[in-house]
Amino acid sequence: MKCLRCKNIAIPNKTKCDECSQHCVKQGKQRRKKLKIAGLCTQCGKNKDGNSIAYCLKCSRRKISSARCRRNKLIKLGLCACSKKLYAGKQCFECYFKRCCCRATGNIQLWRQLYNKLVKQKFCCIYTNRKLIPTENMSIDHIIPTTKGGSSNIDNLQWIDEQINRMKNDFTHDEFIETMKFIIGRLV
Repeated sequence: MKCLRCKNIAIPNKTKCDECSQHCVKQGKQRRKKLKIAGLCTQCGKNKDGNSIAYCLKCSRRKISSARCRRNKLIKLGLCACSKKLYAGKQCFECYFKRCCCRATGNIQLWRQLYNKLVKQKFCCIYTNRKLIPTENMSIDHIIPTTKGGSSNIDNLQWIDEQINRMKNDFTHDEFIETMKFIIGRLV
């Protein structure tokens, strides 16, 4: 089969030779860049939706729909969106911990450190020693809450039971312990 662009001989089962394919990719990138600068949809070239970064409403919906279809097909096959085997519900092990990490720290890169912290805790809650089960009762807690100046670095995070985390709310670790002692003292 001959290349459709330069009419040279192409590799079987392809419509373009490698050189022409690379040229087309480069042209496509340049075209999308120009459209983005002009404030147009990078997919179809029409006026884009005010909320979208790169697409018009029609192209945004099409992209979302195709991504959703792809994801549903993968889930039916028992695979995560990243094509790895499912671990917790609709995600693989890595994606599950990345999502947890992103929620707690805003940084997806710390996921392995956060997982290692869970292993050091032996998959148990710091306060109750209850077994922590992914997607059931695990929750990441800021030892010093961000509302009180705490950071989202690994040293300020711990894994605790989800119910305990709701009770702890905006207390620091020490404030929470003192409150629990006060409550227990009143009951006894």
